[in-house]
Amino acid sequence: MSKKTINLKGDIVKGYLDKIMAQEGGRITIFKLTLAKKIYNENKAVFKNVEDVRGIIRYYLGASGDERRDSLKDRKYVEAYENPLGLPDEEKDADFTAEPFVLPSSCRNIGIMGDIHIPYHDNRAITAAISWLKDHRIDTILLNGDVIDCCRLSHFEKDPRRRDMKDEINAVIQFFDILRDAFPDAKIFYRKANHEYRWDRYMKEKAFELFNIPDFNFDEVLRLRFFDITPIYHKRRIEAGKCHILHGDEYIGGGANIVSPARWVSSKTKTNTITGHFHKVSEHPEKGLDENIYSVWTVGCLCDLHPFWFPYNNWGHGCARLRIHDNGEFDVVNLKIINGKVY
Repeated sequence: MSKKTINLKGDIVKGYLDKIMAQEGGRITIFKLTLAKKIYNENKAVFKNVEDVRGIIRYYLGASGDERRDSLKDRKYVEAYENPLGLPDEEKDADFTAEPFVLPSSCRNIGIMGDIHIPYHDNRAITAAISWLKDHRIDTILLNGDVIDCCRLSHFEKDPRRRDMKDEINAVIQFFDILRDAFPDAKIFYRKANHEYRWDRYMKEKAFELFNIPDFNFDEVLRLRFFDITPIYHKRRIEAGKCHILHGDEYIGGGANIVSPARWVSSKTKTNTITGHFHKVSEHPEKGLDENIYSVWTVGCLCDLHPFWFPYNNWGHGCARLRIHDNGEFDVVNLKIINGKVY
């Protein structure tokens, strides 16, 4: 192999590493094999195979042994790489990151709706929520999970007389059409939660051959791009100013029978937090030793309050408004909806 070819390969690899460092604030966190596959697929005329690329990546990252690492003149990639010992590549969840999804700074007057469970929704409650939020000039809508029920894809008993999955999807699309018509200029975000995850789980367990086909992606099935709705993936926390927003299923142990869900969530997050999931309107403020007070709010649902599987409960309808101020501080109005009226 000529020296010219060796230099060309090295320059190509370093170009990719430089690009990663620019995107990640001077760090290199990507798996070596993942990067090698990408480089090889885009430069097959230069490299023999993926392992050819991987060997060069390992060299520049200082993962080819102490002697070769010590001989490197340019050590910027070694210093930027977060695995200097060359430990085995880590396995991470492909669809999840613990980094927060930060709502744009232009999102100042945010309406929060969730736990609609279409087609087991409550039309009067939804109508009241949309009307109140519209009257208060909301500039952002956050659909905070469980918008669709995905009953047919659950592990629970199914009633054959109920609507099928196609009908559920069509009902959600009809809801999106109504929502976009009510808020034509608002930013709309849709955070997936445990009921939306039923789609992905079903695909992974029973139709994994179709899982990576774009047309079967749930965002495409629900036509989010058509309605200009931004998806936020399951269990990813959201930040709006100094407030954190979860769906509520991120912590294990929470369920429909918790007496004070806001207090339960407070014991987990220990910071200002808004959640759904529990179908109850509740609030829990707490003062720390430093005299700072943080609060947790759980927002009510917009679904049927008396489902067959849990007919007698202490659920309540509701929605919320979150206003963000210039300094990141915020205020919350956690609304109750009773017999179609907002309180």
